Amino acid sequence: GLTWTQDVARGRTLVHAGALWDGAHEAVRHDVDILVEGARIASIAPHSDAAHAGVAVIDASGLTVTPGLFEMHNHQQMRSKLLGDRQGRMWLAFGVTSTRSPGDPVYRAIEDRESLASGARIGQRLFTTGEMLEGSRLMWAFSHPVESKDQLAIELSRAKDLEYDLIKTYMRFPSDWQIEVADFGHKAMGVSTTSHFIFPGVSHG
Repeated sequence: GLTWTQDVARGRTLVHAGALWDGAHEAVRHDVDILVEGARIASIAPHSDAAHAGVAVIDASGLTVTPGLFEMHNHQQMRSKLLGDRQGRMWLAFGVTSTRSPGDPVYRAIEDRESLASGARIGQRLFTTGEMLEGSRLMWAFSHPVESKDQLAIELSRAKDLEYDLIKTYMRFPSDWQIEVADFGHKAMGVSTTSHFIFPGVSHG
């Protein structure tokens, strides 16, 4: 029965950037004002002192602003054993605003994802899965051995109920079952699936 609420940014903030690389254009823009309303960029315009009136201003006139980086392969809970709550602030300090975990103990991962999203913990957006689906021999402790179709159905229903952002299969997971995992992830959950090896996973979608 635990509940949480998504943290919602409010107010207007203007970032005076000495330079801006937006990731969409080759050329760097110089001396611009970036107006943020809530959590969204509302406008980017040439710098104007008049635009600074009545709004919170971040002076980045000596800095270059870029889009937040996305780390696609970070086992967040594994790293937390060493870094603890510092991990999220460390990612932000390096300009990483989103990370994706392709395998973690799921209940800890969801607690972390919700704490970050609610603002109770400071850090990046976290997209996570649960334990990797594996064959009968495990390489990692955060894998689940799946040895029957009945168990696979349970694992997939668990992934849906716990709202995984991704489903991952690992090295010894039966390759012909990957088709079912990909189909379930895509159609029943609307999420991506991945495996440890490129083939045959790619051929299965």
